[in-house]
Amino acid sequence: METGYHGRMNEKMTVAEFGAAFASESKLSQEAGLAFAREVYQNPNIRNPQTHQYACYLTAISNFYEARFEEAEKLLKSYAFSYQRYPFITLYIDTFDLLGIIQFQKKRYHLAIFYEEQAISLAKEKKALNRLASLYNNEAGAYHSIKDDQKCLNNLDAAISYLDKTDEATMDARIVFNRAQVLLNLGRSQEALTEIEKATVLVKKNPMPLVNMDELPLVQEEIKLALHGEVNLHAVTTAFLASPSQKDKGSYVFLLEDDEDLCDLLLKNGLMEDAKIVLAKIEEIEAETPSLRTEIYLAKTKAALAKQEGRLDDENQQLATLNGLYERQGEELDRDFEEVTKLYLNFVSVTSAYQKAKKRARKLLVESSTDTLTGLPNRRALEKEKKYLPAFSRKAPYFALALLDYDHFKEINDGYGYQSGDSALHLGGALFKGFAGPLTKIFRYGGDEFLFAIAISSPEEAASFFERIKHGLEAIDLTGPEGQKIPLSCCIGYGLFKGTYASFSSALKAATEAIHAAKHIGRGNVVSVTI
Repeated sequence: METGYHGRMNEKMTVAEFGAAFASESKLSQEAGLAFAREVYQNPNIRNPQTHQYACYLTAISNFYEARFEEAEKLLKSYAFSYQRYPFITLYIDTFDLLGIIQFQKKRYHLAIFYEEQAISLAKEKKALNRLASLYNNEAGAYHSIKDDQKCLNNLDAAISYLDKTDEATMDARIVFNRAQVLLNLGRSQEALTEIEKATVLVKKNPMPLVNMDELPLVQEEIKLALHGEVNLHAVTTAFLASPSQKDKGSYVFLLEDDEDLCDLLLKNGLMEDAKIVLAKIEEIEAETPSLRTEIYLAKTKAALAKQEGRLDDENQQLATLNGLYERQGEELDRDFEEVTKLYLNFVSVTSAYQKAKKRARKLLVESSTDTLTGLPNRRALEKEKKYLPAFSRKAPYFALALLDYDHFKEINDGYGYQSGDSALHLGGALFKGFAGPLTKIFRYGGDEFLFAIAISSPEEAASFFERIKHGLEAIDLTGPEGQKIPLSCCIGYGLFKGTYASFSSALKAATEAIHAAKHIGRGNVVSVTI
């Protein structure tokens, strides 16, 4: 059979023969190699199914580089879950890994975790230890994006344990650099400094990818700031926004989180104009690579800016936008978990490695509705629970929907560090969890705000309940990094219904009005609105 590839294609081509021909064509150019792979994939006469799969994988890579993610995903799924029919080759590990990377690019992070778990399980089962450092690092990235820093760190630690097996030259620098970032997020600044110093040394031996190289100075300055060093944030911002990766559209998905972290840092330190410049860059990236997650970040940040600048109408407009975005987010998460469940039911049950992963999937489904910091149901859980609240409200003569907001929480973060702020929320969550029961539902609503839904016998019992919550929080023994006492208090606002519960939106409006009234009076107040 004559082809444009010097006759090397034949219907009986083995995987090894295809690999050799692909390598030969790739020496001419990457495009030539990928064009050869595409011709093999499209040839219906290729008899060896694994040769066809290998060509399919390389064609998917070509689509991936061109940001044709849906096409690449479809190609990989065409054979990924039937691999047990054939002799094992590491192609299958790489396939699941690429599926995970595609989901990461699409910002479907729970699906990314699912696929990376499959790749890790298969690599362990088949003793492909040289793949594990990279796989754990990739899964860590997905956990980082859903703000589960502890699981991110666990994965990076696992990646480090396999570094001596990897053959990727820059992997050690990338993992140590990523570890510095997550340690900083966890408030372990001194450890982060040690790691970033290691990364700097490693980078001199083997430079990391462009986007990581541009991030390195930014992370160095963030760590210095966390350790109370002198930092010129304006100069840092200017340099970071002028870095080459900011102009590389292929790096946008990786840059977003760093731009967002920088924007938050600038807002925290009162550099409003610089923050607005970074926010404009985030909007530019979002326009090129739209994502619901970025829309939510933009709405939250614009609402916070409007609040600081006293633009009440703009703040309310952004908050209204945010509520709609949260509803869409709940729908998207439901879709993702339905897909994960379908994948397990349709494909995973046949594989021993995946049977272990199936338990993790069930756990993941539970965790998706649970706030990792407080252990309470999160906003996603609340979105699912809304439709059951009318029936729940009829379990007692009265129903109350309340919002609880920590007093001066920003001062805790600014004065004692984010770790102390996290501890305040963790301890508060543990306290609130003790009040949950058949007639009491409690959710972390977002930030330092919690939502309570209670069915109760009388207005007096409702008032007593929320006073106990308030005094319980005030009694928490929280100390700062130098042993200083950190006082905690909160305001609570609730709407009280007798008989028929109208709607969640009306109840939330009443609770919002009440919490605003409580905070207007001063810290440590409870205000109710009877409907």
